[in-house]
Amino acid sequence: MIVKPLCFPQESTKVRIHYRPLSRFASPQRTAMMNDRRDQLPRDPVYIMYDGRCATCHGVVRSLMRRSRSNRFRFVPLQTLAGTPVASAVFRDFGIDASTSSTIVVWKNGTLFIRAAALFAIVSELGWPWVILLLLRFVPLCVSNACYDLVARLRMRLFGAPRHPDLCPLVAPQQRALVLNALPSDLTMFPQRSGVMMSAQWRQLIIVNYAVPAETLASYLPRGTVLDDWQGEHLVSMVGFAFCTVSLQGMTLPFCGNFEEINLRFYVKRELADGSWRRGVVFVKEIVPFRLIASTANLLYGEHYVVHGMDSQSAVAGECRQTSYSWSDGNETVLMCAETYGRAEQLASGSLAEFITEHYYGYTKGRSGETTEYEVEHPPWRVWPKAQGTVAGPLGRFLPRDLAHCMREIHSVVVAEGSPVRIMRARRL
Repeated sequence: MIVKPLCFPQESTKVRIHYRPLSRFASPQRTAMMNDRRDQLPRDPVYIMYDGRCATCHGVVRSLMRRSRSNRFRFVPLQTLAGTPVASAVFRDFGIDASTSSTIVVWKNGTLFIRAAALFAIVSELGWPWVILLLLRFVPLCVSNACYDLVARLRMRLFGAPRHPDLCPLVAPQQRALVLNALPSDLTMFPQRSGVMMSAQWRQLIIVNYAVPAETLASYLPRGTVLDDWQGEHLVSMVGFAFCTVSLQGMTLPFCGNFEEINLRFYVKRELADGSWRRGVVFVKEIVPFRLIASTANLLYGEHYVVHGMDSQSAVAGECRQTSYSWSDGNETVLMCAETYGRAEQLASGSLAEFITEHYYGYTKGRSGETTEYEVEHPPWRVWPKAQGTVAGPLGRFLPRDLAHCMREIHSVVVAEGSPVRIMRARRL
């Protein structure tokens, strides 16, 4: 397949990010430079809800604003949360009234954190050398929370109330946009639950679909699952997306928390004991730029990650949005690109986009034939009704040849905004 290069009008805004696989530990200077480029990937910021009546809290917020990574944060006084969905979620999960409490609350990847856990979530975003403080997370959280509660009780006695209740006049003009009067109304709010392995944000998803014969997929099918078809057709999807703010217990992974991923997957379902069906996907191949990410996923989930150099490009001109992902082994390169028009819309019931995006489980086939299952939790994604895309390059060099041979004609293209996601711990069936 041949694809024309993306042409960016002069009035468009363009972002270009280049990654290379990490073959060794990078110096702090080199790592900082790479992180600056990765900061351009699209994602929701970390929302910090602080006590607006506390001088200590004002000082902490102003200190965070002076950091080079202050664009990762947005600050909201707790007193503005009365009657909001966030206040309801805080009461539901922690049993406290956020609008009258002096406890710091952090929203990150759709999950709320309070007290010491919230502080760790903030520190993990600050980069080197602040990430060294994350070693304190090995202290039991009950001990950290006790220390936090002690400081919280004494702060008003030691430092009092702020001289000016409104923080905005006290900060530089370019920093005032970081202070909000309210949180966005459409923020994802996951309920507290056990078994969460990691959280992240999946953004700017390009999903290019191909129809392939069912017998081609038979050797990849995990035991206990059957193929899930779309109107009688069996689809495989090549998916490119931005994998952002990868976090464990709210703490972003240092040095490799933001990257891009390309994966090849097909659709399956598994019948449960009550006769209902659980719909999921099987990943045939995944490509990322970091060996740490690839090795961890292969070890914990039995996936098929490999490491290659990766590149992305995006541009917006009016209602036209262009996005591309590419990957290379140093000799050959594959380019995936998509173009959308207008605004993203809610999923239409019974549509192809709903079928593609609403498979919430992952299944892997182990070397000894066992099947592993894990859940991926996310809200329904908004998709662009007008989207077109293409893929160019030697797919057979990067993907199994039997599948690449069948992927000659694109069946359809789905482009989704994405959202925060939570990935649960895997379990063997």
